[in-house]
Amino acid sequence: MSVKKVEEGKNPRYAVRFQDTEKPLICFSKLYDDAPNPKKDFCAVMNCAEAETICPNVAGNALRVGILFEDPKLADDTPQETATYDERCQQICREMLYLFSQVRD
Repeated sequence: MSVKKVEEGKNPRYAVRFQDTEKPLICFSKLYDDAPNPKKDFCAVMNCAEAETICPNVAGNALRVGILFEDPKLADDTPQETATYDERCQQICREMLYLFSQVRD
């Protein structure tokens, strides 16, 4: 996997490749109602306590799930930064895999 920042600014964009032979995904933070996102029949996964209180209703979702994570930014610019982000990534993967295993049509 490779990640390359392709746009700077308040909401930077990243090109993420999982294979060299495939086009990259352009990844960035989005509001739930931004154009690339579905408008109905989706699962809204809320991953911060702030979102749990600020966004009590996500229009169009078929399921809303709160899975809260400690923000890895607390380790930015420290010797633990890489390990903290890796740990959080693994935690998110485990919890999302479990969530997907529990969701039915």
